[in-house]
Amino acid sequence: LDETEDQNEDKDRTRASLMAASFCYSPVATAMPRELRDHASFIVEELLYNSFVYLDLAPAQWDESAMRELLLDIVPRKLLADVGVLEMVVPVTEAFLYWLQFKGLVPGIAVLTQTIHGWTDQIVAAGNDPRNRNSNKQYMMESLDDGLDPSDPQRRQAFMEQQSHECGEALAKLEPQERKEVREPTIPIVEYESK
Repeated sequence: LDETEDQNEDKDRTRASLMAASFCYSPVATAMPRELRDHASFIVEELLYNSFVYLDLAPAQWDESAMRELLLDIVPRKLLADVGVLEMVVPVTEAFLYWLQFKGLVPGIAVLTQTIHGWTDQIVAAGNDPRNRNSNKQYMMESLDDGLDPSDPQRRQAFMEQQSHECGEALAKLEPQERKEVREPTIPIVEYESK
């Protein structure tokens, strides 16, 4: 089962990567300012991959609700990016949506682009919210902020030990009634008399 999930994730990543590359070589992408072009492939690939994996939606199925969940919830939690890149998410997404319409892949994009146009501040706020940083994202962001190599196994091990220690301390501070103990449900024993 895990192998099947890995294969599906690989397919989703490949599909997202190919679509992002097609967009980046399009006239729409080349007309964007250089700063946006430099990050467009990364942003679009992550946008597509997260849509495939977490929403099970292709761009043709995107609507306002899907875009709201994708851009205001999933992408800020999953995207390993600083404020500058988070500020580029909306303009790159708007250009990508325009390209999808231009290619005939998604009709009626104007409503979606108008809807997401003012979301930059919300995306940046959500991306910088410490509650949206799982341990992996927190590790990566701290490493990058400190100018350290995130692939260093000793650094990763020390970080994981610190997280485990902090989690253990937090659990120890909980009041006994707040702890949820997992118990086996008791099965009543019923004796039947023979007739």
